[in-house]
Amino acid sequence: MLYRTTTALALLIACRSAVAVDAAALLTQHCLPCHSARGAAPIRFDSADSVQRNRQLMRALVEDRTMPPWLPDDKSAALRHDRRLSDDDRSVLLAALASREAAAIAFAKITAIESNEVTATMLAPESAWTMPATGGMRIRSFSAPLAAESPTRVRGVAFVSNPPLAQSPLRVVSLASDPLRLLRVLIDPGESGYESMGDIGLIPSGSLGALTRVSPRFMLPDGFAFDLPRGDVVLETTSEPIGRDASVQPRVTFISARESDTRLVEARTLRIVPLRIRAGEAVTREVTLTLDGECDIIGVIVKGGAFVRAIDLAHHDATGCASAIIAISDFRLSLSEPWLLVTPMHAEAGSTIEARFGFDNTEQNPLQPAKPPRDVVGGLPPDHEDASVVILLSPRNAR
Repeated sequence: MLYRTTTALALLIACRSAVAVDAAALLTQHCLPCHSARGAAPIRFDSADSVQRNRQLMRALVEDRTMPPWLPDDKSAALRHDRRLSDDDRSVLLAALASREAAAIAFAKITAIESNEVTATMLAPESAWTMPATGGMRIRSFSAPLAAESPTRVRGVAFVSNPPLAQSPLRVVSLASDPLRLLRVLIDPGESGYESMGDIGLIPSGSLGALTRVSPRFMLPDGFAFDLPRGDVVLETTSEPIGRDASVQPRVTFISARESDTRLVEARTLRIVPLRIRAGEAVTREVTLTLDGECDIIGVIVKGGAFVRAIDLAHHDATGCASAIIAISDFRLSLSEPWLLVTPMHAEAGSTIEARFGFDNTEQNPLQPAKPPRDVVGGLPPDHEDASVVILLSPRNAR
């Protein structure tokens, strides 16, 4: 009898230990990138006490699959940082959140997210712009000079959370090089930034990556890097009102490339031009990019406002065979991020990338800003629509 009791107790302790390790690891991987001191979510789950305070809310959001957020559909290529929970993982989290006692065991020790990347000097515009308390989403771009000691090649970029991102109207920051400082001419005296998309000629905004509230840290795969010429960096910011006047002054830091990061990454843009969506209309528009050289497709940055509801991006080889890159049937800017492929997709010269944008300007669009709907054309939000896909690729035979 004593043997049976001891064995049962040992099994119970082992099971509790496994749940504790699994649940804490799942929380760290799937939740803490947003729900921690450096994340953008308004509620933190990075301590045992905070989990206990929010346990019932966490359980409800995990149970109805609202959290963790992940926009790409199943047919997308395998993507990095996939936050989807398997059925088994979801069951582990739900069991750990089922009671105060279970949560106390499972989350007694939560591992903080550490980073060992070498970062460069902080990059920020010289002054802030004040975002109005109301009025809809706005795009405003800033120019920031590169410091002399900044690296010439970078692997990624990260937000500097000051003030905390959770208290900021910033939703997306897309970066691009401006070595000749051409966009500074758009800045009015006494103003900070300018109402403009941050493309510099043929260099698309996003050619140095992008940051979002869901993904406050952007990192290229091992072996790849961006070239960072001297001059300015343009930071195109997409912001939404938060109910009070708020300061917009994006602060970021670059993550230096390593000696082994030798393959340079470039950007191409797919944008619907001209764009017109009539009131009450739900339509699909397509645009195709023909690749002028052999390359590897590294990732995708989707940019759009309230009227972009779906994205379908595919690569078509010389025989016409299509390979899905990313598909999103319910696009939402607030949950968007740069999506990087687990395995770069090889593309031959002459092959094509096709983007299909689904626009919804009907009353059924849950993000519809105008009631009744009004005609929308290409341009700056909130009255118009900026819809594009930035393709990050690395040429095989770069000169």
